[in-house]
Amino acid sequence: MFFSGLKAHEKAGDPEQDLSRSQRPRRRFFLGGRSRGSRGSTDHPKDTLKTLRDRLGLTEIGPAEDSAEDHESAPIMAFPADEKARALAYAPDIDGQVEAGEIAWLWVPAYGPDKPPAERAMVVVGRANREDVLGLLISPEQCHDEEHNWLAIGPGGWNPSGETCWVRVDKVIQVPEHSVRRQGVLLPEARFDRIARVLRSRFGWV
Repeated sequence: MFFSGLKAHEKAGDPEQDLSRSQRPRRRFFLGGRSRGSRGSTDHPKDTLKTLRDRLGLTEIGPAEDSAEDHESAPIMAFPADEKARALAYAPDIDGQVEAGEIAWLWVPAYGPDKPPAERAMVVVGRANREDVLGLLISPEQCHDEEHNWLAIGPGGWNPSGETCWVRVDKVIQVPEHSVRRQGVLLPEARFDRIARVLRSRFGWV
């Protein structure tokens, strides 16, 4: 509650009227049982968002903060795309299981078995079972622009640099859901449909 005009305590003969402004004791108004000047009276929006993301199983946008040496490569299996052909539908579900259309991150041996793993993004295209998800690896490497088995998907939250990326369509990655990192990033439906058309026309998905 806010006040304007004279304060209720200002009466003739009130000793505080003889004090200079700097000498007067500071008053605090209480809102909802807490002092406006007390710490922690209101949650910062970023803290509230972080709490929500934690409850949904999401992590902060951006690369993982810890180093590659702190991670092992995810237990990945790779299959030709036609071996994993199945019904395909755009159905991201951020507050549930990882589903088709969502972007997920995983640690892979990108530079060889003797090097620390690197974190890479993939487009989720379905589930193999209750525990495992299926995805297509995303790469920012310009060389894929001329390669038949890579499809351009443009820029997005899967690459903080804002550069165009490509997705490999002839190989499907199967990885346990608990081994992927979620950030709440989705592939736009129109771009997902482009991938779906390739999988259906070339590899027998439906």
